[in-house]
Amino acid sequence: MDICPIDGVYMGILELIETFNVPALYHMMASIFCERDVVDRFWIMPASARHHHAFAGGLAAHTLEVARDLAGQSCLEDHERELCVAAGLLHDIGKVWSYTPDMFLNTAARAMGHELVGLARLERELSELESEWSDGAYALRVLISGCGRMRQDGSMPSALVARLRAADQRSCEQERSRQRPKQVWTPGQWKSTTPPPVL
Repeated sequence: MDICPIDGVYMGILELIETFNVPALYHMMASIFCERDVVDRFWIMPASARHHHAFAGGLAAHTLEVARDLAGQSCLEDHERELCVAAGLLHDIGKVWSYTPDMFLNTAARAMGHELVGLARLERELSELESEWSDGAYALRVLISGCGRMRQDGSMPSALVARLRAADQRSCEQERSRQRPKQVWTPGQWKSTTPPPVL
């Protein structure tokens, strides 16, 4: 229970994994979060060196915020929500293999970015998922890679990419506003300067 220095984060992530109804997805996620590298680093790493969630356990806290945001999006179908939550839990997992202990990018991360490092490290698990739920594995590859650009043939990746990016951005902005409220601009509410017209 004390694997993460931030109260409730470890249990929060485990509880989200427990909500998966697709057995293959549940087993994949449980397997990933039991991997030695993930156990050793994920729960105690900062999410970034200086930008957001830059404290011990920040990566896990940020991950939980993103996944919970996606879990609360009621307009999604159940299988889409599960894919979004899984992607929220995995979107920054590549940071485990991308940073040195003192939070400098390693060679792989400088060359590929943490998204592709994570995708490469999870290929075995994604291949196993693909054998049972190919569309789920394809969608997770797109979501983890962050590949949201239109392709040359005019096709677009899943709109779930935009949802993941938005949840990630919201978590970053919320953390920045908690840490440095004067450096974050948010729009104020509309206030009328004239009385409303009489109808």
